[in-house]
Amino acid sequence: MPLTVVESDKAFFSEYTKSLVERSKIPISTYVEDARPDREIENALQELFTAEVVKIGHDAVRARGVSPDLLDETDLRSSLDGVSLPGEDRRILEAKIRLLAGQMMLPQREPNGGFEPPEPGDGTTPPHAATTGVIKQASHTVGHTCICMASGVPGITQSLSAINPLPSPPAGQTAVTIAVGLLAWSIYQSKFVVTDWLRLVVEDGAAYGIGPNRMHVGLASEVNWAKNIHAWSLCQGTLVVVYQGQKNSVANYMGFDRGCNGADTIVFSKPKTLGAWWDIANFDITDFWTVFGGKRLTFTWVSD
Repeated sequence: MPLTVVESDKAFFSEYTKSLVERSKIPISTYVEDARPDREIENALQELFTAEVVKIGHDAVRARGVSPDLLDETDLRSSLDGVSLPGEDRRILEAKIRLLAGQMMLPQREPNGGFEPPEPGDGTTPPHAATTGVIKQASHTVGHTCICMASGVPGITQSLSAINPLPSPPAGQTAVTIAVGLLAWSIYQSKFVVTDWLRLVVEDGAAYGIGPNRMHVGLASEVNWAKNIHAWSLCQGTLVVVYQGQKNSVANYMGFDRGCNGADTIVFSKPKTLGAWWDIANFDITDFWTVFGGKRLTFTWVSD
């Protein structure tokens, strides 16, 4: 967060609370049977999770003697009352959300009491991160709503807001070409830098028989090291993988659907130190299906 001038302790802890709210933003997906997202439920779940994270953060400083008068907890959601889910499911979800918030706010330290040191010899080792926690829940009413929440998606999340809505193809062309730069954390520069470049060609899926709740993703490669892209579900993890073991201009493709048993996003992976595979990036689930639903995506890994 940027440096902020504050005029009082109240203002200082207001900034602290804002940071807790920002930290509490997690990926959430909810679908009814026809794969329509339910934004009302998603917003309520996020509001309750944010409230629990803020309360835990406030408890941590209250335990060190900070006055409750400095910690604003007005307007925090306390339950899922009013959300269009069965009462039993609301109570279960409330308990799961409190547990997930508590897990996410635990100090992430190694058994020896210190943070895990960077892996030697690799200038793009990602920062130490919390283990992903998952909530999976389905309502038991006609229309069946399924809910997935997770404390994170593997890799660094890449925003899609700059291409939402997706531009139309240039005149005389049938596809949109997008330059994709994947971010990684540089321990030498102490900041995120672009380390991998991919060319993405997006085509309308109708010509390939792809409906609005389905997607095809292909991978070609102009580099010698192996690469893969996998379809990721917040509740189930990896669903299907497309792989290139070496330089190959012919793309391999995978197909997947949106919905309760479908994918929420895609994750980009490659081998790094000692050949161990790393999930290096993902596309933000907020805009993923809005931008790419019903499309045929062909990625070419150009530089790593």
